[in-house]
Amino acid sequence: MVDTVTEPRRSANVFAIDGRETWLIHNYLRPDESGFDAVDRDRCIRLILGVDDAFEYEVLGQEDWIGRRMLADRFRDRRVFICGDAAHIWVPFAATA
Repeated sequence: MVDTVTEPRRSANVFAIDGRETWLIHNYLRPDESGFDAVDRDRCIRLILGVDDAFEYEVLGQEDWIGRRMLADRFRDRRVFICGDAAHIWVPFAATA
């Protein structure tokens, strides 16, 4: 399950990891925010989820991530091909091994 948050003060996507109690939040920087250190993460999470200070949660991990686009200059070198998941960059989705 993926939900795009339409809260006007935050832009985010919320992903169900197990569908019950473990969730991933992609909290996007706003144009007026200079970087990750300028963000009050607790306030952002509460705005995204639409909850007040009484709501309790635990952060299991955090990763600051900047989306990038990359294009290979070639996809083949003699008998070796790059394809599938090796040929592109994925957004981090908290996958487990």
